[in-house]
Amino acid sequence: MKKSLCLILAVMLLICCMPLSGCGNQGYNLISVKNLKASENEMLQKLVKELSYLDECSDEDFVCVLNEGLGDQTVLPSDADGHPVVYVTAEDNFPNTKATAIKFPDSAKFIDMVYGSSSFSDVSLTSVTVPEGCVIVNSFKSCEKLDGLKLNNLSNIDSSFINCDELKTADLSGTSRLSGSFRECKSLASVKIDSVETVEESFVDCDSLSDVDVSDITDISESFNECDSLKSVAPTGCTNGVYGSFNNCALLEDIDLTGVTRLSESFVNCPSVKTADLVDVESTFYCFDDCESLETASIPKVTELQ
Repeated sequence: MKKSLCLILAVMLLICCMPLSGCGNQGYNLISVKNLKASENEMLQKLVKELSYLDECSDEDFVCVLNEGLGDQTVLPSDADGHPVVYVTAEDNFPNTKATAIKFPDSAKFIDMVYGSSSFSDVSLTSVTVPEGCVIVNSFKSCEKLDGLKLNNLSNIDSSFINCDELKTADLSGTSRLSGSFRECKSLASVKIDSVETVEESFVDCDSLSDVDVSDITDISESFNECDSLKSVAPTGCTNGVYGSFNNCALLEDIDLTGVTRLSESFVNCPSVKTADLVDVESTFYCFDDCESLETASIPKVTELQ
């Protein structure tokens, strides 16, 4: 009798001490932020150190941790035990899955795969649904079947959607900031970035991107480089300047810099540019180098030139 009682107590203790709870067999587990931070599980401790926005969550909020059981089409839950699921991440050994479509919780504020170089890589993922206001970090790299995206009114997309070879269209209207994203997307031909304010280190080596409206962007830096099909740009909203952008664009011909006051290390090695009208530019540093077809340049307001 004593042995049976001890066995029952041991099992109960083991269950109570389990760091994750929820639906592991469905491809995810749910854990509160409080329990995540208190867990002695090595993998969870590692997540606590790596998750960029965990401190912005309350202890009662829940985290959804994806695992190898993720199914073909998955709808992730918006609440657990009456509390919102605000963070979605993945185990450090999260493998290439068979997922084709994922709908993230309407309550999600942060999608942070942490180990994004392997998460969702080389899979059949063709569709992702993300709620407005969300932050996406370190996610969706090398998703070779993903061909279209509609991610409107997000807060931030950082270091995501890299080397997605079949991605052809991306509607990012209303998203506040893009950083280090949409790089080496060779088939990306159409991008909507209406009302996007900041683009940093994004849209690099996108060979098929031939036309993009950047007029709403107020800050462009180190972006739209090596875009071999890009023919025209008008960063007229960048009143504070354009930095390290639009370099090595082989077919770029038409440039409208109305309203731009400062240029730095931009439009370098663009062999098809013939004219440059810097009507409002006051200072320019190391721009238009190696533009072998450049014939005329108008610089009526330039006071600094290097």
